Amino acid sequence: GAAYRLELRMSYDRVYRTRYYEQNRDRIAQYNKRWRQQRRLSHPGEAVAQNERVKVYQQTVKGQAALTAGRLNTMARKRNQVGVVDADQILTLADRCAECGGGDSLEVDHTVPAMRGGLNTIKNLQRLCGACHQAKTNQERAVRVDVVSPPPFRQLDLFAMGKAA
Repeated sequence: GAAYRLELRMSYDRVYRTRYYEQNRDRIAQYNKRWRQQRRLSHPGEAVAQNERVKVYQQTVKGQAALTAGRLNTMARKRNQVGVVDADQILTLADRCAECGGGDSLEVDHTVPAMRGGLNTIKNLQRLCGACHQAKTNQERAVRVDVVSPPPFRQLDLFAMGKAA
């Protein structure tokens, strides 16, 4: 009955909105940019208040975790690394260094580094103090082996086998 028709209409609207946005993405982005610029000019206090709220939030424990998660996710995207972490997951990490047990100047470290195929997931993260993190990073760089695609020799072997036959 009516509920089915409503659900059908809502799903159609969702499809229509998605298709419309895809077809008009640039135009919509320009409109939104102009609107934000005009809004900043007509309501200058809003931007200042928002900046103050952001600064206060970034001083909180959750805000610091959000900044850390954002940095990790940005670097992961640049490295084509799989996985995403959020602030709540960062907060679940231990409050002590995983190596020495110290609690000063803790940093988030990938247990298995990206250069060895480590994922950007909470299971691959640990907290290390600055000294332990630097020592671990130096050790990893000393025996650096980047993750690369399989060597092409197999293709050459197949080519040689086909040529010999």
